Amino acid sequence: MTTSNILEFGARKPKLDPIIYRAKIANYEVLANCNTPYGVRSKVLVSFDVERPTETGFEAVTIRQSYLVSNHPGSMFDKLVFGVTGQPVGKRFDLDSLLGAEVMIQIKHNVTADGNTFDNVDSVWRESMDLTQGQI
Repeated sequence: MTTSNILEFGARKPKLDPIIYRAKIANYEVLANCNTPYGVRSKVLVSFDVERPTETGFEAVTIRQSYLVSNHPGSMFDKLVFGVTGQPVGKRFDLDSLLGAEVMIQIKHNVTADGNTFDNVDSVWRESMDLTQGQI
């Protein structure tokens, strides 16, 4: 068998189907000084533990979604916070208040030109909330 120093990778595949799932917000990480289309900004990387159905029950799958830090009404971060808390971000927000929140999430796939498929959290809401609230 011949060894090679060349590694080849196929296209990235999604972990989840583009449907609605139960999830829990497991963690977050603040990423400072990120280059964005809006200049250098901070982002919050949120980890969701998702219940993916299987033939025998459920399995846990972790996905992460990044949000630009913004309190602008209609921003993705504001919609996340509103979907979880029922309140807009305001002028000050404690990220720890998101931890452990049991939510419903809508997954959407984005496909790049080179065939990579990414799971993106399109909407987040508390299970007890109306499905039209908190949509991202």
